[in-house]
Amino acid sequence: MKFKLDENLGRRAAAVLVEAGFDVATVSEQRLESAPDRAVIDHCVREERCLVTIDAEFGNPLRFPPQRYRGLVLLRLPARVTSELILDTVRTFRDALLSRERPPGGSIPLPGPDRRLWVVQPGRVRLDQGERSDDE
Repeated sequence: MKFKLDENLGRRAAAVLVEAGFDVATVSEQRLESAPDRAVIDHCVREERCLVTIDAEFGNPLRFPPQRYRGLVLLRLPARVTSELILDTVRTFRDALLSRERPPGGSIPLPGPDRRLWVVQPGRVRLDQGERSDDE
């Protein structure tokens, strides 16, 4: 699975996903810092990457309908955030992805983020249950 981390997530956050075997690019590496949201998501579409961000605008399904993208992952954090809290939330996301691939005890796997909005908090993942296309 391929991800793009928004500018508000650092190299340590990218490393958490890379070490788990995921293909990760960052907005900073591609010099898209301060680019409009639309430009960032357009890059994700071209590269077939799921966007991982703390920018709540991407959680608006009217502006960014999840079914149009390879996935939107919104890290929902409190107002007072630390780099360690961001990393804990990225680890929650990583663990959800890995358990989806290898569900413990034969449990039903979590649907992947492709064409979905995942909202991730430390220790918790919630899927947006928005409209889905008929081919799913």
